[in-house]
Amino acid sequence: MNQIFTPSQNLNCEAIVDFVKALCKVSMEELRSPTDPRVFSLTKSVEIAHYNMNRIRLVWKLQIETLLDVKKVVESAEAQAARTMHQHGLKTGYAERNDSMEQTALYRV
Repeated sequence: MNQIFTPSQNLNCEAIVDFVKALCKVSMEELRSPTDPRVFSLTKSVEIAHYNMNRIRLVWKLQIETLLDVKKVVESAEAQAARTMHQHGLKTGYAERNDSMEQTALYRV
């Protein structure tokens, strides 16, 4: 599998940008899966960025812009997960129990 990603540094400028865009598109689809989000392609995107750090500034800029789009998806997914966990905590009463335990601990100090 690494034979696909490691030699990416040998791709020409246009090809590496297209490769990064395609990989990031797959990453976003993997991350958006409501039942089974995955990070394989996201991890490979970071590796490709590392392998291609020596590219000219314009090519590097295009790669980074694409990676930042994925970052927005990751942040959105994390925020959604946090909201879901908080809502679940409210439904189960965990949040209220946790708050009352924290307040009790404050009075003991």
